[in-house]
Amino acid sequence: MESATAAAREVGDVMVGGIGSASSSSSNGGVVAALQALQQLLPSAGASGFGSLRQQLTQLLAALPRIQAGSMAVVPQGVLLLLLAVALHRNLPLCWLLQTMAFVAFNKVCTAQYFVWYFSLLPVALQRMPWPLPKALQAAGLVWAVAQLHWLFWGYMLEFEGADVHLALWWAGALFLMANTACMWVLLGCARLCGAGDGSAAATRMKLRAD
Repeated sequence: MESATAAAREVGDVMVGGIGSASSSSSNGGVVAALQALQQLLPSAGASGFGSLRQQLTQLLAALPRIQAGSMAVVPQGVLLLLLAVALHRNLPLCWLLQTMAFVAFNKVCTAQYFVWYFSLLPVALQRMPWPLPKALQAAGLVWAVAQLHWLFWGYMLEFEGADVHLALWWAGALFLMANTACMWVLLGCARLCGAGDGSAAATRMKLRAD
């Protein structure tokens, strides 16, 4: 009797904790955890006729929907692609470049081969920019290159040298994501000064050179 009371109390604690966490994260993790805890407690009572109940709980756990964290990674990608399409629909080359950069930067998988895509879009996207390029854009490109090399170094150490650099690689990836975001922001700002493709780039050419 005491063991059954303790088992019920344990399941109740898991349920209460799960409900509290579900209200903040909008998930069914607490319910799943409670059912799994109850499922683990039932074998000891199998001789008392609880075998069918355990089987029903197993079927219920298999039927519950499970949201994978990786599936949510497409949300920021989709939002950024939509916002860029709306903001830069009059300058398609720049829109393509920024959408490609956003797709690569916020993708679940990122490799150096993806950066080759930028080369085919940079000439047409920057054709309305003054030359030499604004200093802010030059600095953003330099920061992006340094952050990329830093990220690739730790990736090399992990994949080819087998070094335990997981934390360093994580920080390098976070810095590289910030560098990508800053580069896109600066590029978008420079395009705004140039009229975002509405033909007014020549009017602001001298102003950008002065900066």
